[in-house]
Amino acid sequence: MRQRNLVTLFGRVGLAGLLVRMVLIPFTLHIDPQFGSDIFAINRNAYYFVRGIPRDVQMVYPPLFLFSMALFQIVVWPLLPATFREALLIPGFHLELFQSIYISRFLALSKSLYLLFDLLAVYWMARPWRNDLHKPRAWLWFWALNPLILYGTYLHGQFDVIPLLFVVLGLYAASQKKLLWASIWLGLGACSKGFPLMFLFPAAVILARDWCERFKLLLIGTTPYVLLSVLFLRYYQAGIGDYSNYYFKVGYDLGFGAQVYIFFIFYAALLWYLHHRKAHTFEDFWRACFAILLVYYQFSYFDLHYWAWIVPFAAIYWVEYPQQAKPFYLVIGLCLLVLLTPTPLGRFLAPISPRFFLRLPSLLEVLNSYLPMLFIVNVVRSLMAGTCFYLAWRLLRDMPASRSDMLQAVPA
Repeated sequence: MRQRNLVTLFGRVGLAGLLVRMVLIPFTLHIDPQFGSDIFAINRNAYYFVRGIPRDVQMVYPPLFLFSMALFQIVVWPLLPATFREALLIPGFHLELFQSIYISRFLALSKSLYLLFDLLAVYWMARPWRNDLHKPRAWLWFWALNPLILYGTYLHGQFDVIPLLFVVLGLYAASQKKLLWASIWLGLGACSKGFPLMFLFPAAVILARDWCERFKLLLIGTTPYVLLSVLFLRYYQAGIGDYSNYYFKVGYDLGFGAQVYIFFIFYAALLWYLHHRKAHTFEDFWRACFAILLVYYQFSYFDLHYWAWIVPFAAIYWVEYPQQAKPFYLVIGLCLLVLLTPTPLGRFLAPISPRFFLRLPSLLEVLNSYLPMLFIVNVVRSLMAGTCFYLAWRLLRDMPASRSDMLQAVPA
């Protein structure tokens, strides 16, 4: 009876989430004037990756993802006209692509790969709670209608949901005490996007029993990433600077080029703290990863699609401690909405009518004549930083106190 109810739940919630995604997939697209759009650049890079990279082109996406996308192109690109495929390979902004009658078909085909990884992540994240109907329900609704997933994957068109599946698999393996598999999954996720490496070191410190096992977990997890980086290093040398300056700055700018790398200080101190704790449980692991991301976001360039990384950990906290999570999630959610005001959200609908939607201003541009919007945005960013720092402290403070809490910390 319980299994039947769980299948019914999956069907209803899955259908609701699928309908929302199917509406967004063919009609929404992030506009980046430098590339035309992120999803165009992703397809272009994947095409070059297997067919030969021109000298004036620099890769900015990880090798494993580009290889996966290139294999996917072999299947879906024959469904697009040759003229449209040729236009995709031309760098820069091209209005004719948005005006083409094939734009919705291209978006539907390209984003369908994301949908596959999205559904697999939902399935594997719900498995630890399969014997409890209430918790899978809370988790499924949290993921199905999660604005961070919908924005980052289906509006923005970014591929963060692909490495996110590997993070989910790593979490599941860790909860089942399959430490080698947890390390492998996190390492493979880093080959698609580098952020899972931040979780690999806490996994080794918390879940391993001795230094030898820690070294083995780190070696297994980092080897695929290092090998792929070395093999394709020449394609990435000139394209990595902007990402380190904006998205992975992780420090405080003192002016005149001087910086204090606060995030790395926090990260090192956290690993030292985790090493000296008596309790080494799965709950320690997801709480530490959750806290790491909460702090990291406050020292990196704001782009909402990067917040998709935090969804699995935020979901566990929501399912296990809903009353504690609600006030934090409410404040952070409202802050994220305000921080989106510089983004012209109407332009995401450019595939529907590019000449109309591409002219729409952002909310900040509209309100800036009446309110000091940049000041308000900075105040809200400070409020969100304070909330995230406090939540990170709460997560670390409330970790299990002893190894005997292991059974309570691992989902049934």
